Amino acid sequence: MLRKWWVVAGLGAGLLIGLLGGLVGGGNYRATAILQVTSDSPDSNRVNQLAQSTAALAQSAGVLNEAAKSRGVAVADLRLRTTARSEQGTDMVEVTVSGASAASAMADANTVAEQVVANVQARSTGQLEQLQKGTEEAVTKYPLRDAEAELARRQSLGQSVGAAQSSAINSGTIVQVLDRADGAESLGLSPLLSMLIGLVGGGLVGSGAALTLNRGRLPLRGNEDIATLAPELALTSSRPATQATANFLGSSDRTLTVLALPGAETAAQQIARRSVAVGQERGNRVELVDAWEPGPNRFRAFAANGDEGLRQVVVCPADEACLDLAAGQESMSYLLVATAGTSLADVTDVAAALGTDKTDAIVV
Repeated sequence: MLRKWWVVAGLGAGLLIGLLGGLVGGGNYRATAILQVTSDSPDSNRVNQLAQSTAALAQSAGVLNEAAKSRGVAVADLRLRTTARSEQGTDMVEVTVSGASAASAMADANTVAEQVVANVQARSTGQLEQLQKGTEEAVTKYPLRDAEAELARRQSLGQSVGAAQSSAINSGTIVQVLDRADGAESLGLSPLLSMLIGLVGGGLVGSGAALTLNRGRLPLRGNEDIATLAPELALTSSRPATQATANFLGSSDRTLTVLALPGAETAAQQIARRSVAVGQERGNRVELVDAWEPGPNRFRAFAANGDEGLRQVVVCPADEACLDLAAGQESMSYLLVATAGTSLADVTDVAAALGTDKTDAIVV
């Protein structure tokens, strides 16, 4: 009985300390906007290089000066709060800015992203203007005395300039805002996460046993818990649904199956529709297959896709019937969608039923 009360006391003290730490520590925020870099080059290494260059551009003096002027903040301050990185193997660049409030962090991140796009467009326009200026100088200077020869020279110059302009336009890099920062995360520990940490620490102090008390049934707070407790299912981006779509479109898989755990039905359908829209915007043939209700449509959703040029995004509940149909499919990747409060065990049980390492999970 004495040992039991030590455990209870340790857990209570840990919860209290964790709660106080969470309430005191949550005063700073960060928000992320995502850029997409496209190029006509089929070389994936070239796309990676362009994404890395765009990440460097987001932290350059030219971009930050304009962004700071637009936001009415000091350049040095914005520079300290801004980071950018390219997603390895994708054409996405994350621009992250921290701020004293969620609203200011989101506004700063979106402004920096917009200035990157404007900077790239200005460079392209400047190249064309320089080419036009050089053409005008070539036409007006050193004319030939012979009228026919001069006419032929101007025609040749026009053809060369037209080809050069077309090449400059087609070979240029296009950068656009793929996903604006529409939310911000606290850089301090949330009360729930702090209480969980306090729970574990208090249990260790009290008896050394709290770490193993029903760990799998603890409710998930967000994607950071997936990364900590089930890293094999975690996505590294601050926009995991966007990353899952990019991973699917960049793979050889022909089907992405979005499985909704209880409570996440609406979010799963929204993510599936967004994935289809992004795929179509990138020039892919992608269709949404709704396998929500039992019946022939569900069986057709998981039947072999005979159209090699067509990719599918299937959405269905993570129930036994859908899992039996989805498990073991070739050329298929999976995205599990859960809500905050879903237990870790429920998520890992579904992943185990699918039996593949091509499974990711997100908390919405």
